[in-house]
Amino acid sequence: MQSEIIHILKQAQKFVSGEEISNALGLSRTAIWKSVNDLRERGYAITAVPRKGYFLEECPDTLYPWEIQEGLKARVFGRKVIHKDTVESTMDLASQYADQGAEHGSVFCAETQTRGRGRMGRQWVSPPGQGIYASLLLRPEISLTESTKMVFLAGVALHEAVASVTGLDVHIKWPNDLLIGSKKLAGILTELRAQSDRIDRLIIGIGMNVNTPKKELFPQATSLSAEGGKKYFRVRLFQEFLFLCEQRYEQALKEGFEPALSDWKKHCRLWGERVAVEMGQGVVEGIVSDLADDGGLIIQLDDGRQQKIVTGDIARLRREHGN
Repeated sequence: MQSEIIHILKQAQKFVSGEEISNALGLSRTAIWKSVNDLRERGYAITAVPRKGYFLEECPDTLYPWEIQEGLKARVFGRKVIHKDTVESTMDLASQYADQGAEHGSVFCAETQTRGRGRMGRQWVSPPGQGIYASLLLRPEISLTESTKMVFLAGVALHEAVASVTGLDVHIKWPNDLLIGSKKLAGILTELRAQSDRIDRLIIGIGMNVNTPKKELFPQATSLSAEGGKKYFRVRLFQEFLFLCEQRYEQALKEGFEPALSDWKKHCRLWGERVAVEMGQGVVEGIVSDLADDGGLIIQLDDGRQQKIVTGDIARLRREHGN
């Protein structure tokens, strides 16, 4: 009911009487009044004037399902949204719903996470109401081999969404980070469950610092508001990501992943950089030369040999002299 009331007030852009809303929804005016008060508690600024009705002054920047779905251009991604104020992890939430049969394209988001996950077991800090903490459940019709490329596809979609909405100069760091300058803005995770050679589900998790104040960020991290000098509407950013991610996914089903990988390379600034990749068995140093078909990073070692890095952490990064 609350989503229907908000929709009516948004469409009207003027005062709407309680009687009009009551007739439209088939509910009593008392029920409408109670729902409006609930919406106010959720952060909506709704003015009530006797004999004129209700007027929507302002909407909160909260990832409520009806806010995400209002004007959403994606056809499938985000048509089902589960929103929580607090969760341990949206990845865990998505996994729980997937076990219960949640459909392809379902989205799970939260205002804060108590145990948000980053790469290599790290924690993703999730200040309440400041970032985008969300997971997208897919049941993809792709091979297990191709599934490793989904993190790159999602990275391209998130890069394009941020660039489109904010105009900020953002770039990608292998394998799944978005940076502004040398500071981390966002990270992407993928988790897969398969039976034999068939993928049961693939979950894409996103953590992005949107309006997080500098004082709440680690020194090596940044946020959109810290870089842009203003607050950004999280709902708009997330809607754009869902739309672009869906477009990229549908393109991959028809044409393969080459277009996404090609654009990922364009948005990555590692090429020609000297890096030290921290791996389980030690550190590999060399010059980044290419991205392998399976998403591995090709490093040219000092002795001229090339080595593919499948997993690891780029612990140090500097540009070669003359490049």
